[in-house]
Amino acid sequence: MIDRSAKEFHVDGGTGPGEIADLTATFLVPGGGAFGRDKKVSVDDAVSALVSYTKDGVRVNDQVMDVVQGVALVERAQADGAAALQRHTDAVAAQRAQASAELEEARRKVADLACTVCGGRSFDEQISREDSQMGFTTFRMKLLICRRCGFVMQFSLGQSLFVPG
Repeated sequence: MIDRSAKEFHVDGGTGPGEIADLTATFLVPGGGAFGRDKKVSVDDAVSALVSYTKDGVRVNDQVMDVVQGVALVERAQADGAAALQRHTDAVAAQRAQASAELEEARRKVADLACTVCGGRSFDEQISREDSQMGFTTFRMKLLICRRCGFVMQFSLGQSLFVPG
């Protein structure tokens, strides 16, 4: 629902195909202002609406339409924005669920981990860095050191070009 006392609306809108984005709507009385200019008025007092928006990557600038169409376009852009926000929220929730599942899988694997030399199941954890031969790349590693025999297992944490410290 829109505020019918407002003169202008700026709505971010949606991001999907067929959705209205970046809407600006101004409600006017043509020629009703000083020196014959268009006068910005509330929705209830307006005769026409001047709208600019983007739809499917195409920008529509300064399209004049009647007030009912302008109000409908503003409401549609608001609905498209709400739908885009819901899609984003759902995507973030799915990413969090996937990350949680991956973390749980990693914890399960670490709980089942045993030393390859003595079969021990208790480890000290350390983080290590090793530079490449030329020194441009740093390899980060997680080290698990068996408390029973001292065997060191190395697990890659990825490589980095710039690691402080």
